Amino acid sequence: MKIAIIAYCCRAGGGLIQTIHLLKAMAALAENDEFLFVCPEGCGYEDIELPARSRLYVYKDPHTLWPRLKFEYITLPRILRQYRPDIIFGPAAVGAFKPNAPQVLYIRQAYLFYDKKHYPNMWLRFRLRLLLIKHQISGFVKRSCWIFCQTSVVKERFSKKFNFPKDKITVSGFPAPKEISLSSDFEIPAVFDKNPENFYVLLLTSYLPHRNPHVLIPLCKRYAAQLREKNIKFITTLDPQAGGLSRKFLQDIVKGGFHDLIMNVGHLGRQDIVPHLRSSQVLWHPTLLECMSTAYIEAMTLEVPIFTSNMDFARYVCDDAAFYYDPWDIDDIFKQLMRMRDEPKLRQELIEAGRKQLKKREKFPENWDEVAKKLLARFRTIVKNNI
Repeated sequence: MKIAIIAYCCRAGGGLIQTIHLLKAMAALAENDEFLFVCPEGCGYEDIELPARSRLYVYKDPHTLWPRLKFEYITLPRILRQYRPDIIFGPAAVGAFKPNAPQVLYIRQAYLFYDKKHYPNMWLRFRLRLLLIKHQISGFVKRSCWIFCQTSVVKERFSKKFNFPKDKITVSGFPAPKEISLSSDFEIPAVFDKNPENFYVLLLTSYLPHRNPHVLIPLCKRYAAQLREKNIKFITTLDPQAGGLSRKFLQDIVKGGFHDLIMNVGHLGRQDIVPHLRSSQVLWHPTLLECMSTAYIEAMTLEVPIFTSNMDFARYVCDDAAFYYDPWDIDDIFKQLMRMRDEPKLRQELIEAGRKQLKKREKFPENWDEVAKKLLARFRTIVKNNI
């Protein structure tokens, strides 16, 4: 089976990590299969050991509008015509506009089926880019015969939004990341001082409109005195060079005089996640939309209580392993956060629930091999039946 894998647009964040794990597993399990692998430069894809006779095409042009459109409408169709695949796979919801084989997409773009309420503070450039992405993916979906996704919530929302048959959508689940381990040795980062009265709340997120770290500013404006009284310290992981809104958030901390409440440690590499999570009393994930956030699974794996938005995606992943609040109500956020602070029994119950949650194999497969087997089996069925 000749599989064309279109991954040139997947180059950052959890989507990149997930795609690399999935493609490594697919390559290891391939049976007399070969891949045409279209990937971005310098993201780690080149290190994947592909099956014999496979081809690697590295996209090296800028990821701006016109170079991408030229590639998608001219270069990529030519590559696919020359390769003549049996099936085309888009692991990041992006495929071909004119596929010359049956096409399968893996949906991991939650902006497709949540409305604007879920991504406030969106700057104009991002909003225009999102409109283009929605338009493009709508075209890819119309030319696809099967969809994979990570949760039943995505399946329901995607099917309704795109009028796609539910019996042609497979929920694959999401394995716990193997590089995150409870047994890992670590040193407590310097940002966590030795004052036993401090209560550290980690916001493990970059600044994207839906991730909503800016909720800290109105919370601190309204309840600064109470937060200080309770020795609550928020730790954020924003890159100051990431963009205007990230810098504005950091400036708002200084302007508001909240530097003793909010401490930013910058972007964390994978090797830094364990010590920061394990040293925190709570993971606060203020996100307003997701398909499947790895932060939830990392926190459950490391036995850290989760505080998060009362949303369908969060409840599916965490169930009773998280404590929820109304994300559009600052007073409710404060009230529920104080319960997390003052009730150690509640935090322990969340940890124990997280252990049980991770054992649910319908949600969290043992490893990426299970996910890859499911995909490859479906590919063979599609090719055989020429759907």
